[in-house]
Amino acid sequence: MQILRKDIRIIAIVVAGIVAIAGIVTLCEVRRAQRMRAAVEQALEQNRSGVPFTSDTVSFTLHSSFFTFHSSSAQRVSLRRAVAYYDHPFRRLWTSPNDRLRAGYALGCVYRDLHEAPIALLTWEDAIAAADTTSADCDYATLYRVYGQMAEVYFRQYMPEKELEAEQQFCHFALLAGDTLNYIRGQLLRNDAYLALGDTAAVFDNIEHVRQLYLKRGLTQEAAQVYPSAIHIAVDRGEYEKADSMMQIFEKESGLFDENGNIAPTREIYYYHKGAYFLGTHLLDSAEVLFRRLLKYEPNLLDAYRGLVLLYQHKGNKDSLRKHTVLYEEKLADYLEDTQTNAIVHAQGMYDYNRQQMIAEKRKEEATRRGRIILFLLFLGGVSYWYVWRITKKREIELHNTTHSYLQALQEIERLNQDISFLTSHAKEESKVLLQEKEERIDQLEDLIERYKEKLGQALPSNDNEALMKSGIVQLLRDISHLRSYKENGTSIIKVIDSRACENEEWQALIDAIKRYHYSFYYLITTEKKLPKLQYKICVLSRLGFTTNEIATLLGTSEQNVSNARRRAVKRLFDSNDTALLESLLPKS
Repeated sequence: MQILRKDIRIIAIVVAGIVAIAGIVTLCEVRRAQRMRAAVEQALEQNRSGVPFTSDTVSFTLHSSFFTFHSSSAQRVSLRRAVAYYDHPFRRLWTSPNDRLRAGYALGCVYRDLHEAPIALLTWEDAIAAADTTSADCDYATLYRVYGQMAEVYFRQYMPEKELEAEQQFCHFALLAGDTLNYIRGQLLRNDAYLALGDTAAVFDNIEHVRQLYLKRGLTQEAAQVYPSAIHIAVDRGEYEKADSMMQIFEKESGLFDENGNIAPTREIYYYHKGAYFLGTHLLDSAEVLFRRLLKYEPNLLDAYRGLVLLYQHKGNKDSLRKHTVLYEEKLADYLEDTQTNAIVHAQGMYDYNRQQMIAEKRKEEATRRGRIILFLLFLGGVSYWYVWRITKKREIELHNTTHSYLQALQEIERLNQDISFLTSHAKEESKVLLQEKEERIDQLEDLIERYKEKLGQALPSNDNEALMKSGIVQLLRDISHLRSYKENGTSIIKVIDSRACENEEWQALIDAIKRYHYSFYYLITTEKKLPKLQYKICVLSRLGFTTNEIATLLGTSEQNVSNARRRAVKRLFDSNDTALLESLLPKS
């Protein structure tokens, strides 16, 4: 007894240790999940605020109720670790696709700010692949923002076709997110790609489409603000009347100009477009005023000098032309140098990206090589299993269809014979044609039945209830369902055999007999109504005349289970509670 108690204490200590360890692991995992989620949310907030990332590590304060001795603390988490955390196959069991989407979006923004555009694009593509767009709670808002960031990177890398694809997805998911204004904004942003492709007709069509979308929603100012690109193109084409009508709408309705005619900050390039319009319509003084106004804004100096060069060419002022040509060339050289530097940065980023890709591909090949043989064998086994299953299933379906058609043909012949008997006994002149049609139909059906018999062979159902009831398997089941005795070798010794449940082979033999003698009944309960296994067994035995006690014995269950299953089967077959309806399943012989 002392040994037993000692063993119990040891077991209790072990169980308590396991529970304690599991509890600690669970708490640590919860704590880690909190940290990763907080890191991602902090990164997304930083991105929304326009604060550029300088590394992939974010700092935040985590408040926790699990560790009361340390309720809040400063934390630093790498977003690469956060993405790896959500990508772990085990953690996918309790994290959502939205978690993986947001983490990947945040990490891609880090690479964007670190001028690693190719890796940023790859990260965003992985984030998109993680999203479950078929789910009702899919984070469409984050998804369209990912595509918006991708479109911006494609624009900077001079990839207009890819930019258009990303803008299309941006609009699609913005609409699913219910963000109509961003949907319209995405439509307008396509103009950059159209301009890069030289498709000015698409720019005009798109601007008019966006303008109508704004007007339908009563956004008059926004509808007027869509015109700058179209004005620029119209001026370049020399379509000054068209440009003038658009400029009037833009200046009067956009809400971007103050009472002195000054445009809102960051939109000063409009002064160049309007100056070019004045230049084309020979209003040279007005053009000079706008070009010189543009000199005040450093980002637009190149356009200002270009406008003044064109202006002084028209005026024939050689001194001013020479001066501003030199200024224009210097500014153009600075611009080209910056462009070249950006190209080098992009090339360096692409080199780093390709190098990382090569390393990743090498590791992937090494890992794939180890499991290639196993995967091939599994695939071969799966294909073989599928092929055998498909052939078997196809044959079973063909047997079902042929048997069903065969039974329908027999029933139709029976109906036709009844009709012929009626028409013959009530012979009328007009019945002869109908009689002949029915006889011809019977001939057709008999030919069809012969073909069905050839196909079915030994599986041909006979609709013979009497043969079924007298079959050896039915007699065997009646024999084993109750006590029986016999005299051994003709002596007076009597052997008693107890009743028993039928074995699988015996049950299969009964099913084969049902299929042979009454396939329609078998088809009804197994295929058409799809009764559960216990219910269709009880249906068969009930209709064959076995009592509830005998059925319970043959199936190795209780009489109460048999009664309950019988009621459920009748409800499923006839939508009724009358178990006597089972009598109709096999016709009397």
